[in-house]
Amino acid sequence: MRQDPTQDLPALRVEGVGKKFCKNLKWSLFYGSMDLLKGARATERDNQHLRKFEFWAVKDLNFELRKGEVLGILGPNGAGKTTLMKLISGIYPLNQGTIDINGRLVQIFAKSTGMHRIYTGRENVFMKGAMHGMSQAQVEAEMDFVIRFSELEEFIDSPLGSYSSGMKSRLGFAIMLATRPDILIIDEALAVGDVAFREKCFAELKRITPHTAIISISHHIDHIANVCNRVIVMDQGRVALDTPDVGLGIDTYLNLSMAAGKAKKKDKEKADGPACELLELAIAAPGLPGAVVEHGGPMRVAAELRLQPPARAAQIELGFLDAFQKKVATSLHALELDGTARLEALFDRVDFSPGFYTLSFQVRDAETGKSLTPGPSFRKFEVTGTTKAKVALLLRPTWTRGEP
Repeated sequence: MRQDPTQDLPALRVEGVGKKFCKNLKWSLFYGSMDLLKGARATERDNQHLRKFEFWAVKDLNFELRKGEVLGILGPNGAGKTTLMKLISGIYPLNQGTIDINGRLVQIFAKSTGMHRIYTGRENVFMKGAMHGMSQAQVEAEMDFVIRFSELEEFIDSPLGSYSSGMKSRLGFAIMLATRPDILIIDEALAVGDVAFREKCFAELKRITPHTAIISISHHIDHIANVCNRVIVMDQGRVALDTPDVGLGIDTYLNLSMAAGKAKKKDKEKADGPACELLELAIAAPGLPGAVVEHGGPMRVAAELRLQPPARAAQIELGFLDAFQKKVATSLHALELDGTARLEALFDRVDFSPGFYTLSFQVRDAETGKSLTPGPSFRKFEVTGTTKAKVALLLRPTWTRGEP
């Protein structure tokens, strides 16, 4: 049997991609008119330089994505994540580079596009399926799946206008899955329905992963950690990190998100006094790999600090944030810092509900309350178990100090 040569091709190839925008509306309209007049005479060279008021939203992006990969795109606000997704989807034209797509691409950040409130859910399934190139027979074959997955058995023949926002989102998500895409783009799309429905979405994404290339944009680290097997971190329109180590990618993103604030605090530190440098920050639990902690079990936080003289009274502040970056617990520890010190905090029992959390670490001057570090540093960790216990509000570890 002759092998299909497209099977060896990546599902998506992004090569030298760049997109620029104009900050000034009048100049933007002027440039648009000039570019239209140039028409076919416009060359790659015309797009190499920025004109007045223009800026690069994304620049020099290069990566490939193959079926079986679930790529998480992370980055601070304004990093270029949404622009990249719209370039891949063909919503924005390219200024530079090429994007090659091998197969059917479906984006879930536009779930309601092509759906009309006066038609029934069933009729909208046919219209949405047609938008993605499905024949009537293909839609009919997938109809039972859409109805069952969206849990709309009683409402599928009711007008879409009578649906709640959650019902519309569930229907849109089910239709996207029914298209059997080769490339699937998700932009915060799993914030639909209740917890049980989100878990079903996670399970379905894992099921289709072997024959689908998936791109996910989300600020929720539990989604990225649960689903993705690769992470790209973007910063100021460029790729700052491309790694299969999802934990490293999340930690990089969390620390990068604080970069602007840290830079301001560094400038302030030069005037206010010496800074404290965090050399190491790690989370571990006995007998468990990596940053994994068992519910009800112990947890160890290790940190190495270096304080520029003179010695001073300091306070270690540990903050624990849930998957939505909401602080759910705090731990404080006072100590005298002088030079380099290695510290360990042992929590005898961690009663967080199972899931993904973030540890924030910061050192403050005990007298003034001012931060001695440029800002908090972050590390992701996972709590395993089956209990549904509520998170704790205050943790009290046993602190020890050893030689650095």
